Amino acid sequence: FTIKVPGHSKPHKNRRLFKEKENDIQPDFQKIMKILFVHAIGKSAFGGGEKWVLSALKGLQRAGHTVYLGCRPGSILQMRAESAGIPVRRFNIISDVSIYNILKIARFLRTADIDVVLSKNRDFGVTGLAARIAGTPVVVARHGLPLRHSIMKHRYLLNKFAHGIIVNARSTKDLYVENGWFPEDFITVIYNGVEIDAASDPVSFEEMYPGKKVVVSAGRLSKQKGYSYLIEAAAILKKKRSDFVVLILGEGKLRESLSQQARESGVSSVIQFPGFVRNVGPYLKGCDFFVLPSLFEGLSNAAIEAMACGKPAVLTDVSGSKEIVTDGENGLIVPPRDPVSLADAMNELLSDEAKLKTYGQNAERHARKNFSIETMVKDLEEYFEQKLKNTSVN
Repeated sequence: FTIKVPGHSKPHKNRRLFKEKENDIQPDFQKIMKILFVHAIGKSAFGGGEKWVLSALKGLQRAGHTVYLGCRPGSILQMRAESAGIPVRRFNIISDVSIYNILKIARFLRTADIDVVLSKNRDFGVTGLAARIAGTPVVVARHGLPLRHSIMKHRYLLNKFAHGIIVNARSTKDLYVENGWFPEDFITVIYNGVEIDAASDPVSFEEMYPGKKVVVSAGRLSKQKGYSYLIEAAAILKKKRSDFVVLILGEGKLRESLSQQARESGVSSVIQFPGFVRNVGPYLKGCDFFVLPSLFEGLSNAAIEAMACGKPAVLTDVSGSKEIVTDGENGLIVPPRDPVSLADAMNELLSDEAKLKTYGQNAERHARKNFSIETMVKDLEEYFEQKLKNTSVN
């Protein structure tokens, strides 16, 4: 195999057109690109990152690009992609070093004549080396969450193989730059876009929980999401009032331990776990407000979706939360790991109908203006095309 250094690859034969102008040869580019996303998440996992992958690929496909998804065979992500009409290639990446998958991905990149390959951080070692072997013009990493583990290893791989990193929050970019991990121009912020099913009706919670306000949270049942603190907050709040219920939508390894905590805290009637919900839109439309007590986060898709449905959000002050919620305007921001502050914020919204309505209206305007699918896809297109141009002229 011929190894090619990023930034020194030969021009990609299907994408580069030349025109003469004042004796200079300048590159021009067609709009159509061939794009592969590699996202080899576990078979049963499906959260905000996976939603982003599908919405981005569908948006790029609607814009006329040829897209592919590389993912783990038998995964929920594979099934969702295929049902959405996205071509899937099965890459069972389970370690940082897999010669079989490196060669398999490299072969596909060559035969499909891929222009741009994008990979999440966990898969980047395999994907980056495969792209180097295949001579793929542009290799991009996307970080939905800031680097937290094996930082030196990931820094090496990204500097070795990537042409850039896409992050979904300014706070993540600032963290990388301030710590000297990557130069500022190596990182680009592209906000998540969310899709709202306008045709779906809200869940009729009045029939299910008469006389109660409904608070919804959504996300994988993992330590990252901080649900143990939400349960503590509910126990504090239950001593003051009984007119509320909290629905935590999602599945994960902590389901049983969280359910046990709710029982032991005496809030099993207040905290409920409906499980994985394929379409959270009707729940978000029908609830009174949204809450997410994350310990760390990039930019929460679920929070943006809730706000786009006209619901205020209560978020913890981590990473990109303040890029979504302006405290006291379209929601509330509380410290992480602080169930007392979380309970106070929830009580504030439960007690004030006028505030709920005003915050909800402000939330909807903000989300629909700043986090649309159309804007996200346009930003991705422009980013990929610019990287192709820069690579071809180096």
